[in-house]
Amino acid sequence: MEPRISSTETREFDQSYKPPTKGIIYFVPPSMVPLAELVRLHQPGFVYFLVPALFGALQASVLQLTTPPHLAWALLKLVITTIPVAFVNYSWNDTLDAGLDRKVRRTRHRPLARGAMSMRTAYLVNITLAACCIYVLRYFPIACSAYAAPMALGAFVYPFSKRFTRFPQMVFALVMSTAVLFGSAAVGTSPFIDCEAATESIWPCYTTQIGTNGAPILWLYAANVVWAVFYEIVYSFQDVTDDAQAGIGTITLFMGRQPKVYLWMLVLLQIVLFAATGWYARNGWLYFLFSVVGTSATLVLKLVYVDLEDRQSCIWWFSRGALITGGSIAAGLFGDYALKVAMWWKSAETFL
Repeated sequence: MEPRISSTETREFDQSYKPPTKGIIYFVPPSMVPLAELVRLHQPGFVYFLVPALFGALQASVLQLTTPPHLAWALLKLVITTIPVAFVNYSWNDTLDAGLDRKVRRTRHRPLARGAMSMRTAYLVNITLAACCIYVLRYFPIACSAYAAPMALGAFVYPFSKRFTRFPQMVFALVMSTAVLFGSAAVGTSPFIDCEAATESIWPCYTTQIGTNGAPILWLYAANVVWAVFYEIVYSFQDVTDDAQAGIGTITLFMGRQPKVYLWMLVLLQIVLFAATGWYARNGWLYFLFSVVGTSATLVLKLVYVDLEDRQSCIWWFSRGALITGGSIAAGLFGDYALKVAMWWKSAETFL
């Protein structure tokens, strides 16, 4: 399947590089623009790393009825931490992909691909950002380090997966979705880790017991993996022709002439996994209304209207569609948490 390219897009691809004129990057000094582009300062990419962590923190808070101040503090730390995490992921990816980026029209103007930054500088940026990520871990429960380690390893491996496999989207989804487990551990709930014991030890305390609260977190993790694979596939279709010519591994080449058949299966699997999360967590009606029914509606709408042969359609439904679906999931989790806190407060007043 080869995407259609409009005349406007053709002119854009043929034109030489032009610095950004919109967004926060417009205020960056010209000499620092390549660095800002390397970490995607001009794009809200950190949101895609933040959202899974928020999901995990919210679901864990529903399970153990975390106090609002505790949850608010955990969410604030997650927001701040996500920035260097997203920056180093994008920077590392572009550093290793510089040669491949030159072969893809959409990415050939990235700073390293166009020669606006040296590889030495890029590696120094990566080292600095990685150090920042390690430093901010000190402000989280020690149990979080159990998930930070595989996230870092997966992020390191991801660029290589494009060269040796056809499933880099799966690798990316597994890495990014680990933030669900990180977010849940940030508020004190984690499968396979005894969070209470871990607070008294330098190293996380692993356990073979998933626990009552751990099972819903694992279901939510699985649901987020499938969701991330879904929107990454839609995103990848804008480059399917260039990827094939450049020898870049992508699951889109595996899907053949009927990609929406596979995407429909992913949608169905997502619905089942989000419903299973709510069932095992005994979530309330707000979760099922927004996180299951609402999410299902947004996914179906996206799959019906996205044109995988149109680059602009892929871009729009990847960015806006992912945020709409993510907003629906978050609304259900937060609504369920708020309702349970309100019910607890009402019962406490009655008892007093």
